[in-house]
Amino acid sequence: MSPRFLSQPFGKIRAMVNVGVNGDCGFRSVAAGLIDNFLTHSHLNLELLSKVLIQHFSYFPQHRTILDGLIQANDLMKAMLETFSKPELIQTMAYTLRQLAVDEMNANPEKYVKAFIQNSTELSPESMRQSETWLDISSIKALANALNMPIEIRVVELGKELPIPPLNYPRTIKISATNPKVVIELEARHYRPLLLEAIAFQSDIYQTLPTIPPRASDHSTDRTISEIHSLIDAEEQRVIDKFETIRDNLTNLVNAGELTKQSLLEILITGTEIMNDNYNHHYFPMNLVKARGIYRAEHSVSRTHDEEVTTELVNRIAHEICVGHRNADGVYALIDNPANNRLL
Repeated sequence: MSPRFLSQPFGKIRAMVNVGVNGDCGFRSVAAGLIDNFLTHSHLNLELLSKVLIQHFSYFPQHRTILDGLIQANDLMKAMLETFSKPELIQTMAYTLRQLAVDEMNANPEKYVKAFIQNSTELSPESMRQSETWLDISSIKALANALNMPIEIRVVELGKELPIPPLNYPRTIKISATNPKVVIELEARHYRPLLLEAIAFQSDIYQTLPTIPPRASDHSTDRTISEIHSLIDAEEQRVIDKFETIRDNLTNLVNAGELTKQSLLEILITGTEIMNDNYNHHYFPMNLVKARGIYRAEHSVSRTHDEEVTTELVNRIAHEICVGHRNADGVYALIDNPANNRLL
């Protein structure tokens, strides 16, 4: 049977497969999910597949040389699956996907701060490129953004899914038959893919397969830790400056009687919405601005209880706006004065 299109995905239930190796399990899981999508979707996104394969052949040219005469990405992928074992392809494609993710994080470190600082340990792009280096969820987000490929991460504990929504990246992408999502789960720092054709991926050699070395590549454009910190610090200051501006504008409207505690509560009750995928929910919490001494919600004997609550609400809303978690225009939907319809 041809390895392509084993079955259509309609009505199938995903099953978990362990593709091994803690350090590289995240990218191996995505690689397995990408191959699984190729096997189960008759019109997979060829632009995405082409981007991955072009990069892959630069690291593993031996996978390309045996495919002379083939040009289309789908034909190349089909031939690879007929020629090489899935454990080999998953191991090597995981390396390729890791490099794509690190390229994205190196280009935009301020978007993926948590990836560079793990358990108080700083990671350089060079160390991130090594297959044995475990990277946090930020790296999977970076890969999804780099490829515009939908990836869903289900966080589980003791084999049970937590009562929290799965993480989906990129946040604004549309799922379709040509761009299906890759689904992986994370439990205790170990990723596993959830596959439609799980049986076709079962193997005992994921852990024992010798490492297949990639061709040496030039990563001289990788930023130094110092350069990365400078960009992160600049972004941190930008967010803080934005927070201060929004907070002060909201406070002025409260003082002018155009915003009340009740209207601020109604704004929060309407719920939040992710306005862009640059929001890093791991890095810009409320205590960031508290630590800089600009969060004015601490108890004050000069303020009444209502004033304390109003100040807290102002800071909360300002924080959500400044990190892109809430639309600034929506904040002013409850304000009657049209002149104040926009904050920024």
